[in-house]
Amino acid sequence: MGSTLNPAILKSRQRWINFFNNLFMNSNEIWNLYSITSRTILALNPRAISISGYSSEELKVTPIERIYPENELMKLGALLQNLTSTFVAHDDVTFYTKSGSLKRVTVHASLLSHEPEELCLVKTTERD
Repeated sequence: MGSTLNPAILKSRQRWINFFNNLFMNSNEIWNLYSITSRTILALNPRAISISGYSSEELKVTPIERIYPENELMKLGALLQNLTSTFVAHDDVTFYTKSGSLKRVTVHASLLSHEPEELCLVKTTERD
């Protein structure tokens, strides 16, 4: 996947991934860097891994449709659509952990970049 992206996107992604790693890798809160354009997680911190049960690589390649129930995908779609016009958005959602159990969380997203790719920073707060 990465080799087919244009150089501007690759350079921008690397800059944002470095920013993310410098600020959030040691946080006790759940953070990820998400590409709205490609619908993939680009970076995530260890807390995101521990809550989900997935490895970092699994979360980066697992389709979002396998992580969220169908009704939650509609809520996330609306959240991401709002994000591109309001720059910040949040909602309560439920997702599947790797073991198949459901986990309730609140997702807070902030738009970081429109060009060359839409990227957002996502903070997730446990509800249970």
